Amino acid sequence: MKLYNEDYVISYARKHSPFYSELYKNLPEHISSVAELPILDQTLFWDANTSDESNTLLTGVMQGGVAFKSGGTTSAPKFSIYTKEEWGTLSRLSGLALMYNGIKTGDKIANLFYGGQLYGSFLFSHSNMLDCPIEVTEYPIMGSTPIADMVHYILQFRINVLAGVPTTFMSIYQYAKEHSIDLSFVDKIYFGGETFFPDQREFVASISPGVQIRSYCYALVDGGLGGFCDDSCGFNEHRSFDHAIILEIIDEDTGEVIREANREGKLVVTSLYRLLQPMIRYPLGDRGVWLEPEGTFNRKFKLLGRSEEGARIGPISIYYDDIRGILAQVKEVNVLNYQLIVSHINGKDKLTLRIATDDPEHACRYSSDYLRILFEERHSFVEEMEAGHIHAPEFIFGTIEDLQYNERTGKIKRIIDNRIKR
Repeated sequence: MKLYNEDYVISYARKHSPFYSELYKNLPEHISSVAELPILDQTLFWDANTSDESNTLLTGVMQGGVAFKSGGTTSAPKFSIYTKEEWGTLSRLSGLALMYNGIKTGDKIANLFYGGQLYGSFLFSHSNMLDCPIEVTEYPIMGSTPIADMVHYILQFRINVLAGVPTTFMSIYQYAKEHSIDLSFVDKIYFGGETFFPDQREFVASISPGVQIRSYCYALVDGGLGGFCDDSCGFNEHRSFDHAIILEIIDEDTGEVIREANREGKLVVTSLYRLLQPMIRYPLGDRGVWLEPEGTFNRKFKLLGRSEEGARIGPISIYYDDIRGILAQVKEVNVLNYQLIVSHINGKDKLTLRIATDDPEHACRYSSDYLRILFEERHSFVEEMEAGHIHAPEFIFGTIEDLQYNERTGKIKRIIDNRIKR
């Protein structure tokens, strides 16, 4: 594994990336800590990280490795790239995370994550299962496989560990219930990509009592590894991987680094293993709190839902700024402001877009146009709705006074995540 210290990562990015060189041009030559650097503006970051020769973010030319696409609309995709060495480091680190997370020698793991179309989760999990120090056997079934076939393979090979997204597990156990299939030999479920909510866990436990449900790890295609789980971690709890990253929790209003426990803020990561596409103080899009005192090695934290950068609806990531481009396509409506509201109803996530205009009644006439454009930009909404994994998005129109604001600062709440309560 190739890891670097923060001084090297900062100086390398500053020297070889035009984007970081410009971002840091007015800062002192010597930086003692990443906390002295600005937090990345995601819009500017991804505008610089194009897929052609105009890219100003990268520190060099990609001559070997792997490329993924994460989030973003069809018109503005977000590309994440890793060199062979960086991908190998990420894979081995994540293999260690699996070992810490209760995997046992001889476990048979069904890899039910998704792959293809530059999506990263299947290849990521495949790589770290092979790199896990514990001897396990992977069954690369993939999440796009029909549910009946998944269950057939699980039964045929007596696979005792399932790894994938919660929506897949809900479909598997619903199928098992409808067909009176005994899956009691499955003793562990590792989920990723979205939260496995208590009502979903209760449903699975009603069919397969005693099954352990754990987060696979905390990782994102763009931000990379954020944390891992061990036996001490409860619901939505992880530990920072201190050898590989610098994880910070930042006050969303003041930008202050939060050092004490039990104070909410947004998560920001600096990667210590990526140099080609440096990630220095990159917002991960989640809120959280520290659960242990400052200075604790691999300090434990808890996720508290999405921050202002973006929302996750079931397995779908959508960014706040992407919605701006979608709303702008309906020229007949004057949008004053908007916010995204995420809820969890009857076991499924729902996205509501609350839009403030100068004429809400007039704007309501264009609801179907907004929905059509959203589906064109993010066709995954249609696919997940048809599969029964999420509710249909909803557009609600009102005045500027109908939006919710931070009582202390008066700023608009860009993302309101009603799913997770402390």
